[in-house]
Amino acid sequence: LFLIIIYRLLPSAQLKMDALEDRNPLVGWFMEKSKIKKMSWDRTVAYANEHGLEMVEVDAQQPIAAQAPHGRTFDAMVYKLTKYIVLPEEHDARRSILRHAKEFEASHRKCVVVDPLRSQECVIDRSHMYTAFNSLRSPRIRCPAFATVNQWEELEAAVQDLKFPLLCKTLQACGSSDSHEMLIAFSTAHMREFSTPPFLVQEFHNHDATMHKVFVVGQQCNVVKRPSIRNLSDQDGPITFNSQSMASVIDNSHYEGAPLPPQAILDEIAEFVMNSVGLSLYGYDLIHDTATGVWDIVDLNFFPGFIGYPDFDATLVAFLKQSVAKHRSHSAS
Repeated sequence: LFLIIIYRLLPSAQLKMDALEDRNPLVGWFMEKSKIKKMSWDRTVAYANEHGLEMVEVDAQQPIAAQAPHGRTFDAMVYKLTKYIVLPEEHDARRSILRHAKEFEASHRKCVVVDPLRSQECVIDRSHMYTAFNSLRSPRIRCPAFATVNQWEELEAAVQDLKFPLLCKTLQACGSSDSHEMLIAFSTAHMREFSTPPFLVQEFHNHDATMHKVFVVGQQCNVVKRPSIRNLSDQDGPITFNSQSMASVIDNSHYEGAPLPPQAILDEIAEFVMNSVGLSLYGYDLIHDTATGVWDIVDLNFFPGFIGYPDFDATLVAFLKQSVAKHRSHSAS
């Protein structure tokens, strides 16, 4: 009799499991209000809900798992926390949000997190980010040589092995208006005049005034060409600009006819970023060094605005569905 009961229970248990598998994946999300508005995230959420996902906004200042509706568990979580990572450690919102994110990731390892907190932290500090890219051993791709200057006494030693002109940036890659203020210096005197330590210096390579903005969702890459800074010579003087408003320093005459990066280059970078940093939703700036023909990665950002990315909503939804299905398959095996 006991065996018969077990036999009869097994099919119903399997049916229940199958019913759970057939539900639309439950995807939690969290981001700051300005980000929601800037990238029309409400449109993305509406599209996702109409195409096989159930999107639920969460309050990251509260325990995250408890916010899943109807006693369910989240299949995926999409959140951008970089703004809170860069806040002072004593900031209440920072402490609360990062604590709840860490707790959620630690206790829900079957959930697809886009992207994990530790991966987002990797792109905050430009020095750490560029050091990671230096481990990409490729004859065709590189991160331009760089150094950090923490105090003026270090300046000459820091730049002695670098070739001018040098691009000066803050160490912090995002989270403040200063992160976008740049200087192209042709001497250490220019740095002393326009910069304040700590900062990062990086070789500037001529690239025929063409910047390739590469947006990545999983393994899907989309390239948007944009005008960039003209080719420079030793006769040029210091150039200051904001990377978000470059109209005064760009050259519009070259970029439209410039060739796109080869797909093999994009694939190699995407594989490297996924394996070494763990990001699946990001963008980076790519230039083609006119002197060497090498492709230079000059910046990387987690979860950018994806402006100019065709069919972003559909691409993101497909990526989330595939990621959840992959996780479910691994859990079942």
